[in-house]
Amino acid sequence: MDKLTRKQLAKRILTNVGISVGIGLSYYLLYRLDEHLSADPLTESYTLHWTIHNVPLMDFSAGLATCPPLWGHYRFGLSVFLGSFLAVLCGDLFGENPAGAEFGHGHDGWQIWCWMFLFSMIVGIILERR
Repeated sequence: MDKLTRKQLAKRILTNVGISVGIGLSYYLLYRLDEHLSADPLTESYTLHWTIHNVPLMDFSAGLATCPPLWGHYRFGLSVFLGSFLAVLCGDLFGENPAGAEFGHGHDGWQIWCWMFLFSMIVGIILERR
């Protein structure tokens, strides 16, 4: 292996690890944001709280977004991360939250999150095939 090839390989590995670490830190900040928002009931993000605490969907999302960039599939990882982040925002904005609904039965934010997350995975697969 000549020096140029090693240099390119090292650059690619560092880029992939950097993207993976960046995505991981972003998820860590989302978890911290949830802890901060949960302290004040008026600013609590229902969708973010639900995906982190009730069902480990955010953990699955974090793993799915963080691991593929290590093997060079950074488009998929970024697509899943952005899709998950935007899905939390859209779930809170467009999901109804009627007063008195138990166990999230009146809040559609979790369904919005799930569908947008699945869509972002499909987009990531399409982007990786290019």
